[in-house]
Amino acid sequence: MTTQTPVPAPVQAPTPVVTPTNQPVPTPAPQSLAPISPPPAPTPSGSNTATTTRYWDCSGGACGCAYLPGGAGTDSDPAHCHSNAMFAAPTDNEHGATYYGAAAISRFLWDGNTNSGDWLGEGCGKCWKVTGSSNVGNNQGVSTTLVLKGTNICPTGICNENGKAHFDIAAPGFDVLEYSWSNTCKELEADELEGFESCGRWMIDNQVPSDNCDCSKFHSPVLQAGCENFYALQWDNPAVTYEEVNCPPEIDSLPCFGDHGSGYPQDGIPETCMDPHGDPNGMLPFPGASPITPPPTPTSTPPPPTTPTTPTTTPPAPAPTSFPPILCPEGYETARWTWYISYPKCCPDQPHYDPNAPTEECDVYNGCAWDGDFAYVGHRPYEYVANTDIIAFFATGSNNADYGKKVMRVYSPAHNKMVEAALVLDTCGDADCDGCCTTNANTGGGFLVDMEENTVLRHFGALSEADGLVCFQVIPDDEYDAGGYCSWSGCADGNSAQGGWNCNLNKYECETTCGGGTWCMTTQTPVPAPVQAPTPVVTPTNQPVPALAPQSPTDSPTELAPTSCIPCTDEETPYMKKKGKYCSSSNGSIKTKCNKANNWVVNKYCQFSCFMKGNGYAGDNCCDEPLAPGPTPIVTPTNQPVPGPTSQPVLQPTVQPVPAPTGGTPCCTWNVKTCSDNAWCNQSESNCKNSCGGPHWLDVSGCPSDGIGLGSDCTTNQTKCCPGLMCASQSEWYYRCELQ
Repeated sequence: MTTQTPVPAPVQAPTPVVTPTNQPVPTPAPQSLAPISPPPAPTPSGSNTATTTRYWDCSGGACGCAYLPGGAGTDSDPAHCHSNAMFAAPTDNEHGATYYGAAAISRFLWDGNTNSGDWLGEGCGKCWKVTGSSNVGNNQGVSTTLVLKGTNICPTGICNENGKAHFDIAAPGFDVLEYSWSNTCKELEADELEGFESCGRWMIDNQVPSDNCDCSKFHSPVLQAGCENFYALQWDNPAVTYEEVNCPPEIDSLPCFGDHGSGYPQDGIPETCMDPHGDPNGMLPFPGASPITPPPTPTSTPPPPTTPTTPTTTPPAPAPTSFPPILCPEGYETARWTWYISYPKCCPDQPHYDPNAPTEECDVYNGCAWDGDFAYVGHRPYEYVANTDIIAFFATGSNNADYGKKVMRVYSPAHNKMVEAALVLDTCGDADCDGCCTTNANTGGGFLVDMEENTVLRHFGALSEADGLVCFQVIPDDEYDAGGYCSWSGCADGNSAQGGWNCNLNKYECETTCGGGTWCMTTQTPVPAPVQAPTPVVTPTNQPVPALAPQSPTDSPTELAPTSCIPCTDEETPYMKKKGKYCSSSNGSIKTKCNKANNWVVNKYCQFSCFMKGNGYAGDNCCDEPLAPGPTPIVTPTNQPVPGPTSQPVLQPTVQPVPAPTGGTPCCTWNVKTCSDNAWCNQSESNCKNSCGGPHWLDVSGCPSDGIGLGSDCTTNQTKCCPGLMCASQSEWYYRCELQ
């Protein structure tokens, strides 16, 4: 892992809190209340009901569930333990909870409204079973149960709890700066700043659930998982039911003030502060300090050790000085090939536990603390890992994070086998194995492909096969064929992918981490494995292997009748033109868009390439060469009628907007379609923009009931945006309504 340079952002100064003499200064939880949300879900029935918001300001909090990023003696600057982020609850737990997490609690839960003070209240360390329902997106009404531990106080008057129960849920990335009293992320954890700011505008700037949130910007898998788990709830401050329960051991043991002595630990950082699955007796060094005990607990970027390195729990074998050269197909590069285990079989709490398995991964490399954790996507369940092609990728002299969540083809000439689409979910950490990542990469032209054990066994039969050198190729994003696409509009003909790259990686990401999209299957044509060229090329040790052209079969063009062909264009989409992409080389789009995507069918984009790849449009029978750009001649086949125009008129990438109405009554609006439900926000522009946080003061009376609001999908209804908006192209397959 390399450290990503954070983008500085304005941070409000903390508000001091008067605390008892000689006590560390607690930092109150911020109010992360989205100013105006969609109409809330119906208030749950029952006497114990509460309101919710979300926050994560990095400050230590009033229960001291924190660590000292500045090292010993910096008790006035504690940072919130990463383990306070929401994590998956054990299967079949007694509370029926999906996640365990933490929250800043209202005065009512803190001390029964007795105003006993703002430090170490009675509610610190208590737990509540909380049940609520999703209130955004297409899956509204989906009920989820959490168990939340009180780790902070939510200041009276900020949480709007009116003397009642309120939970300000700890959710990394979701802090709203304008409502945050004490956001100290820039000062205390600058290396994660981009992640901490990644979802703060979710459901605020617009009401599109897939917008304004990207949990992948975290380096720490624990923080990223906490961000993704909260996002998966699709909770925009819903009302909930709650009851106090005994804390499950998984969160009861997470450290707070005094749990490691008379205050914050001065000799390091408790492992369980940085990861809920850490060793309860283990300590991590302060940032910049030497390891406390060998072997060091894995960290993603040393220093600081505040982010656990993810799951290369079995370090690659020491690299020999050289390997026999290999011949890679054209467009591929050479890498050192190793393997690792993401879920060690020596972990007794896992379903694949084998009491006879070697224990080195658990005893020496602390594998059970990181099982199933990945640097670029956080935690993934065993079933996902066992059935997904996964690699950790490492490159010397490069920013390894640039490869995160890319898709690669990995080809072994020795086996003449291809892994068609391996996801780069992790990297290799030199600190975990005394520099073995760099050492191994240097014997493979500067690259290391560290393949997860299940991927190796599935494709090559035995772990010992993953050794020596291997060929790899990064698949361009527009060529990746996942065998389906993610949609919130259903799988009917004419629909296309939604939700962006992360949601369309595979079925799991679509339906789970992206908040309940529908995975729509498409026909996937496997890419034949390249065949080794007969003549080997000797490559100097430690240098990249020159790429040679593969001798691989290609798709056979459809046979043409000698006298019945028509001239076909090969017109790229506006998006392809903007990106400098060509029909002839965009194999992924040719497979998934030709005669499938509605806007492609209407405009016959890439008509010639689609036909030649066996995905031609209905009625097409293209001649051997595409038409050159310019006027389109009409060729009349012998004894056949002249076909219609060779291509339909091309849709403009942006539909011209309808002028906004004037003369009506303006109101406070987020989507330029409906007014705020809060009458006070609609009284004046000042109320709307200054107090309610509304982005627009506009007359929305001209938008019809079937009009499409700001930020919403208009791909298949490009003339339906509300007045004042235009249907703007976001990609070759997605349009949405934007301000003109």
